[in-house]
Amino acid sequence: MIAERNPVLVRAERLDKDVMTGHIASRKIQSLERALDVLQALQRGPRRVSELATDTGSSKATVHHILATLEGRRIVAREPGSFRYRLGWGAYELGASVTHESGFDIFVPQLNQPARHRPRGNDALLDRRGR
Repeated sequence: MIAERNPVLVRAERLDKDVMTGHIASRKIQSLERALDVLQALQRGPRRVSELATDTGSSKATVHHILATLEGRRIVAREPGSFRYRLGWGAYELGASVTHESGFDIFVPQLNQPARHRPRGNDALLDRRGR
């Protein structure tokens, strides 16, 4: 008689091996991939559900559910009086926090200067740090 192994333990062992070998990073969550595809399509401008479905290769139902979820988080917004969706304030806030937390905000004052007065390359970093 062959002893059956508990599927939960087998899965846990496989996960431990993946963590030890670094393979866990290669696993992808399909629903998250699809949601990111929708967001990237919206970077090109407002789109209808059918356009997003075509752009991403997902069904209209899937795109609709993704948009409903993202709209609830203010990541996307429906244009008033339209069936088109665009990136919302939540997406802006996420982007702004990445810019600030990553140190990219040091370039903002310089980007507001006319091009002929902007420091170039590494000089931009040196100017900001006062060196």
